[in-house]
Amino acid sequence: MWYRTSIVTAFAGLLLVAAPVRAADRLNDEDVQKLLQSIEQNRSKFEGALDGELKNTTLRGPRGEVKTNAFFDDLQDQITRARERFASDYSSSSEVVTLLDYTSRLDTWVNGQATSFKGSAEYVPFAADLRRLASAYNTTFPQPANGTARRINDKELVTAAANVERYIDPFKKEFDATLASPNNQQAVGTSGQVAAGRVDTLKTNAHALNERLEDEQKGVAEAQALIAQALSLAKDLSRYSLTPSMTSAWQPLRAELGKVTEGYEMSSADLVAP
Repeated sequence: MWYRTSIVTAFAGLLLVAAPVRAADRLNDEDVQKLLQSIEQNRSKFEGALDGELKNTTLRGPRGEVKTNAFFDDLQDQITRARERFASDYSSSSEVVTLLDYTSRLDTWVNGQATSFKGSAEYVPFAADLRRLASAYNTTFPQPANGTARRINDKELVTAAANVERYIDPFKKEFDATLASPNNQQAVGTSGQVAAGRVDTLKTNAHALNERLEDEQKGVAEAQALIAQALSLAKDLSRYSLTPSMTSAWQPLRAELGKVTEGYEMSSADLVAP
């Protein structure tokens, strides 16, 4: 059975809005560990700079009230927990969610203080670290209510990028058959040659990214080129009638491309819809 599929269906799982593709200067695992260490150091400096009166105030929020001193003790525990549990095979996403929840409550408290209160200068680098941590986990700081966080660690990114390259050949076989089908002859024309060329370029991009990752480089430019090409290809798919076997070949490739976008902090604002 033949049917026409839209780009939204073909690229479901990757969030789409109108904006250029922008890959972040990705933090690798070592960078994240250093950032968590910096967060603890800047937390300590910020707490140490506060005067005694502020430390003995009450921090209020949706979860009730807590003494600021006790809150800082809990916050330190949350940072320590995220640092200790972070590993090559565990990104501490749930711990970071909790940490960002705590610090978002703290941010509300800070913004309720008088301008240039004692400790305000020390809060600036602390907040900057938290924003970078949130970005590395594909979220924002302050964190929205019921926010989530998801980081693709180095090992998972390497696997995803390798899978992208591996899944392209079976996808290309089905795509070529789709373009050759009588159902698509009118729609294809010269655009079919362009679309087929995009698949070849996609594999070239994937191979380039894999080479960079094998050399233990970040591969930001290569990832950006890969996802931009994938989105152009996905837009092409919306023009044709696709077989079930064609869409079945696309699904695993799309899923791994989605992991690459997360790995390079490409949020919904980074992917293009036609």
